Amino acid sequence: MPLVCSDSMNMWIENERDKLDQVVSKVDGFFCNDAEARMLADTPNLIQAGRTIMDKVKGFVSVKKGEHGSILFHREGLVGLPAFPADKVLDPTGAGDSFAGGFMGSLARLGRSDISAMKESVVYGTAMASFSVEGFGLEKLLTLEDHAISERRRQLLDFLPAAGP
Repeated sequence: MPLVCSDSMNMWIENERDKLDQVVSKVDGFFCNDAEARMLADTPNLIQAGRTIMDKVKGFVSVKKGEHGSILFHREGLVGLPAFPADKVLDPTGAGDSFAGGFMGSLARLGRSDISAMKESVVYGTAMASFSVEGFGLEKLLTLEDHAISERRRQLLDFLPAAGP
């Protein structure tokens, strides 16, 4: 199950829009932050922006919202998740890339990209981003162990309200 994904930044949207649109039309998944999504879709409404970009990609769009979490747009619906409530933020640089890496790593481990796998992968991506902000650069990620990732995932899920009545 090879998946081709791309990330972007405002420079490409502002200066190479036609080329970026060509790339976006060829990828299975696209990662961007909320400002980039609004700029790319030319709308202030983030949900409309995500849906507009979804029309251009083959599979999914992940809109990263920094300390406010992320929204995943998928053909089968939306998945929203808040950011992990981090006590200590030393360097937010790279958190979005850590999210994308954790997300893609989780999909690779699962070997599928259905909505259930996407939901699980959003949790792993969010956990990885939360570790990333706790150090400078790759500092925290270089010493990270599997049990810490599993524990952060559990803490993140415990942070969420229970579904149902």
